[in-house]
Amino acid sequence: MGTISKDDKVIKIFYNSNTLNDNEAKSYFSSSDEMVLAIDTAKNSVTPTQWSQILEGLDEDPMDLINKNHDILKENNDLLENSFSMDNWLTIITQNPDIVIGIIAIVGEEYKYFKSPKSIIGFIADNADSAGITKS
Repeated sequence: MGTISKDDKVIKIFYNSNTLNDNEAKSYFSSSDEMVLAIDTAKNSVTPTQWSQILEGLDEDPMDLINKNHDILKENNDLLENSFSMDNWLTIITQNPDIVIGIIAIVGEEYKYFKSPKSIIGFIADNADSAGITKS
């Protein structure tokens, strides 16, 4: 997988199927009227370049997306205490994608981060409104 392709007509989501919240969130996206392309980070490798693109698109620091109680961080307490370069974080996230909390969605040029499944409901409702779809 190279850089991430974008399409205004497709919601591309990055989620981890080993996480209950991510599976619930994926089902919310799947229930929308939009076409969804789901990339399971537990089964598909996301490259450091792609993670870099995601972080840049979200305008987020890696520390804002990770589970600070993850086993990999407990085993290496100095990870959180030391300042790491972006390359270091990209390596950690690439090798341990389950460290990322939540779902990342890309719609066209827009990047969205959803920490919990409930935060997706408003996004889907807003997209339905903007597409002229009536909510029941």
